[in-house]
Amino acid sequence: MVSHKISNKKPAIVLDIGNAFTKAGYANHDAPICIIPSKLKEVQRERWLRDITDAKELREVLRAFLRHVYLRELLVSMSERPVIICESLLCAEIWRTTLAQVLLLDFEVPSVTFAPSHLLSIYTLGITTALVVDSGYSETLVLPIYESMVLLNAWQTLPVGGKAVEDNLSQLLNDSAQLEVLGTKQPLKESTEVLTQKQLEDIKVRTCFVTRFDRAQALKETPDSLSPPADVVYPVSGDTMLHIPGRVRESTCEILYKDTEEKTLAHLLLDAVLECAIDTRRKLLSNIVLIGGNCAMPGFKHRLQCELTSLSKTPQYSQKIAVTEFAFHETPVKENYTAWLGGAILGACSQLDGQALTRETFESNNGLVPDWSNISLMD
Repeated sequence: MVSHKISNKKPAIVLDIGNAFTKAGYANHDAPICIIPSKLKEVQRERWLRDITDAKELREVLRAFLRHVYLRELLVSMSERPVIICESLLCAEIWRTTLAQVLLLDFEVPSVTFAPSHLLSIYTLGITTALVVDSGYSETLVLPIYESMVLLNAWQTLPVGGKAVEDNLSQLLNDSAQLEVLGTKQPLKESTEVLTQKQLEDIKVRTCFVTRFDRAQALKETPDSLSPPADVVYPVSGDTMLHIPGRVRESTCEILYKDTEEKTLAHLLLDAVLECAIDTRRKLLSNIVLIGGNCAMPGFKHRLQCELTSLSKTPQYSQKIAVTEFAFHETPVKENYTAWLGGAILGACSQLDGQALTRETFESNNGLVPDWSNISLMD
């Protein structure tokens, strides 16, 4: 008789702590249990994790924040399950070390695995070559991956992300939006109403979109030649309504496609590919993967594709990149938690134990976290 052993091993906790939001859930799920702001709410103030640079303060805040995640959101004990951390290429060393201290020393979790979010994102697609575009809250990062090898010499970044979009939206609303209180309208900039960051984010997600490439070019040349999209009314409070002009709705995301440091998003992709070997460029541009909250904006993918097609025909790139068609992968879930899903898939793999960092290893390394580029997740 053949005996079958049933594993009692509990699935790992998967954490993706971003600059704006934290995604948390279990390795045997296809979506996170919770998506919450990456901040600690206190009685008189809110502390965003991204704003803390002091190691002692960061450890204190992380401890309280993760205790909330475990006990209020996931409803599990902190010491029972291994943890997988989805981290960015630009993650600071102080952040990685402090997070390991909290999890391994304070919470006494069995193990912690740090996994790069760009590799995890292609894990969800079952591919080994991709040009990963991660457009998050603070910046946009482009990183080529060829046959499971991360081409670190070719990564490109711009300090343009969700924060820049919301700042642009705030300025446009102050310039042209009107506030209606009990039937009386007045310009927003003349009122005492101040839109919160949460309201700006909600307005961005619910009402704004990325306009078409041809329309954007026409608006640059003759702004008054095209009819604007429909205006929308956004409820600020019970008796207060915000009238948002259609021109604001389509202009908000243009900050993503304006020249910043003489580069646009399209420049980032093509410049990253130019840093790669010539025989890899066509395959990379045929496997573009978009992750991050900005990429979920309506019209983002189509606009980027048109921008790439137009820019690739300019003298700067036409002689170096003989590619006229760019192919984008459709991720199996929403762009804002694609990397989290990759972490959940990784957590279900038997190879996880060999890559995990335990308390004993962490202490024997004098509190240092091994760099993820020294391990391969795709073997």
